[in-house]
Amino acid sequence: KKTMDKRKNLNLMREDAKKGHFDCVLVYKGDRLARRIDQHLKIWSEFRRLNVPIILTHSRMLYTTDDIHTLVVEMGMSSFESENNSIRTRDYYIAHTKMGKWLGGTLPYGYRYEDGEDGEKKIVQNALEIEKVKQIFHLYIKGYGFESIAKQLDKQYPEDRWIKEKIKSIITNPFYAGFTTSQRIKTGSGNSLRPRKEWVMGKCEKIPPAITEELWNLCMDLYERKKEGLYDSKKFTTCFLFRDVLFCKTCDVPLKGKNYTSGKKRKDGTRYGDRKYICP
Repeated sequence: KKTMDKRKNLNLMREDAKKGHFDCVLVYKGDRLARRIDQHLKIWSEFRRLNVPIILTHSRMLYTTDDIHTLVVEMGMSSFESENNSIRTRDYYIAHTKMGKWLGGTLPYGYRYEDGEDGEKKIVQNALEIEKVKQIFHLYIKGYGFESIAKQLDKQYPEDRWIKEKIKSIITNPFYAGFTTSQRIKTGSGNSLRPRKEWVMGKCEKIPPAITEELWNLCMDLYERKKEGLYDSKKFTTCFLFRDVLFCKTCDVPLKGKNYTSGKKRKDGTRYGDRKYICP
């Protein structure tokens, strides 16, 4: 489904054909060569010009036939059937996701499969990893960003490799709240997320949640506000969280935070002095 310039191995075969490295090409079906008519036409004309026949072993048909119309109809029907299969598969996943059914696949960080008593695989938590997951969610809700959290965890747990993309994949995954999802990741985009309103989610009994649904929603709301530029992270990394909330009773102006603590510490580790809110 990629464009021709991004199909590395196909282009390698085309270059080898130009160099005369083989006499013919055997391919199972036409949709293994391409899914788009424009690409079929380009491959067809190129290999006919090079006099290198392409043979479809499934149907014993000559792909580089003289009858281009037959090829276009055949490949068009193949592309149509492929598209129908994709739609049926998508609809199947959406319907089962809504019912909260887990259809298998790779589990996210913190989980693993284990053999159940009935012989079926069950999803269980890795206790040590789940503790780190909980720490990530609580740091995020406090106002720390993906990169900041990754740096903290790198110092605490150097045995793991923590990067901001990994933190993002955890924060934005409702699996940790016990939900299975469909239509969450954009097709062919790596880890880019679709807008949350396009997601299909279902509460799944087979997933032991690491956090509450409420905490996940709070974190996801925060992520979306940050993405839209509606959130000032500095507002929550200060010691003076009430600086925009507290007002002077006399002047009716916002109080400012003032740090009166000294560099010296008491025996119990606390610093001398206090932090106070004052009227400017």
